[in-house]
Amino acid sequence: MQESKKFVQNIFDETGKSERDAENLANALTRLAGDLYTETERFIFELLQNADDLPNPKSKVDVKFVVLKEHFLILHNGYPFDDQNVDAISSISKSTKPNNPEQTGYKGIGFKSVFADSECVYINSGSFSFKFDRQDKRHTNVDKTPWQIKPIWVDRKDYPSEIKQYEEFFKSPVATAIQVGREKVEEYKTKLDRLFQDPRLILFLRHVENIYVIGLTDNLKVDIKINKSKQGEQYQISRNRCFGKRIIKLCKV
Repeated sequence: MQESKKFVQNIFDETGKSERDAENLANALTRLAGDLYTETERFIFELLQNADDLPNPKSKVDVKFVVLKEHFLILHNGYPFDDQNVDAISSISKSTKPNNPEQTGYKGIGFKSVFADSECVYINSGSFSFKFDRQDKRHTNVDKTPWQIKPIWVDRKDYPSEIKQYEEFFKSPVATAIQVGREKVEEYKTKLDRLFQDPRLILFLRHVENIYVIGLTDNLKVDIKINKSKQGEQYQISRNRCFGKRIIKLCKV
């Protein structure tokens, strides 16, 4: 754990070390934010793709979207973060996917789209626990600081209370929490419900077999479940919504 903490601190210290580099990086990230997806639905696809690109050894990934009162969580059982992943997500254009045709993109540019809706994002994975936080006091001049790529170590006791109370966040191999606020949370509920009306989107993911949406109602229960299973030369996709169930049988793969 101490080595991981040192690794994160080193990235923080080295990123934008000179005032000129810091300002240039901050300007580049601001321009990048304007070019990235501004719709919530698009960055949800990016996060699904991230989970799909580095699966667990069984190549069977479950993804959970959890809506709390002020945070939007994305949990999955893919491959936990290592040094290379932390370095990639703390960079502008570095990726962990070179020369791997099985990966569409992992924690690179697409991840930066989460900053369109949030100024504070937490990541807990493997031996790492850190955040990207615009309001953190360690940023002396935030307008000229590339805070989106300066990771800050977070001990469990320092997480927001509603995340600490959701134990599964710390049990998942990869967990991301996006601070969006109460007003934005209601918008997320509507968009998630609409986005997952059609379960066929799971067909474009290689390793994701189950998608769960939790917290659309007041209880933290599964509101939507999408499942993909292979039946011979076909995939069967099902979607459960509360007590209803819709099954789609698709063509040969």
